Amino acid sequence: MPLSIELLRTEKLFVKLMKKQLKDVDVMRKRHVKERSTLQRQHCGVFDKALAVQDRERVHQTKAVDRASKAKG
Repeated sequence: MPLSIELLRTEKLFVKLMKKQLKDVDVMRKRHVKERSTLQRQHCGVFDKALAVQDRERVHQTKAVDRASKAKG
């Protein structure tokens, strides 16, 4: 089967499109990793702040209970 010029052109175009698609996928994967790490950092920050607030409230409640028990007894 002899190779025609048209067949070679279509193969060349196909290879070019495949390279472009692989490059686009790689760019999208890198962008996804970056967005995921940014979102994870933000969520960790919010979670840490919530824990800090909860710890402060627990300390205040403990102190209030201690004061109340000292006042009674």
